[in-house]
Amino acid sequence: MSSTYVDNPPAKALMDDPELRAADQAFIPPLPLKAIKSKIVGVKMGRKINGEHVRQTVLKKLRQEVKPARTTGEVQLRPEPTNKFDKDAIAVYVRLTAGWFEVGYISNKQRVCSNPVCGWDMDPEVSGDAPEECPECGFKVLRKGLASRLSEWMRAGQKFACRITQFTGKEHELDKNGEPRSLGANIEISPVGTPVR
Repeated sequence: MSSTYVDNPPAKALMDDPELRAADQAFIPPLPLKAIKSKIVGVKMGRKINGEHVRQTVLKKLRQEVKPARTTGEVQLRPEPTNKFDKDAIAVYVRLTAGWFEVGYISNKQRVCSNPVCGWDMDPEVSGDAPEECPECGFKVLRKGLASRLSEWMRAGQKFACRITQFTGKEHELDKNGEPRSLGANIEISPVGTPVR
């Protein structure tokens, strides 16, 4: 929508109403009817041991120990509300014979305008930093990616099962920069039990 619509006094009054803003912020999106398919991000981040990312080592070991479509009890989604980069961060942990290990996070790249009448959102595939203010209307830009949606549902009491559906990448293959290609995993997330309303 054009920014001239935002200058409409009745629309601006609605956006400035504290009760409406609180209701919009408390809104929990409806649960999807189907399983959510995603990939684990950040698989080449974090600590290194002997020059290799620990998460990559864990994924290699995981791929040796199991096949895709592992049972839901061996993959956990763990919210990190105190994460300094994103209060909606959700880490993905997998279980190996030696215990539980973090392998990455649920993606949270999607950005949306906080103005309910604007409708602007940023393509999650666009690289670079997201603007702090909406380029269409000047309101604050918020994260509303998959991790944010899952966090909202989890705070409302919804539980989820997660499973790995496919391992990606090849261990000894190089990327276009000559660096070792990272291993990764695609996952499927499904609501468990009665959906929270």
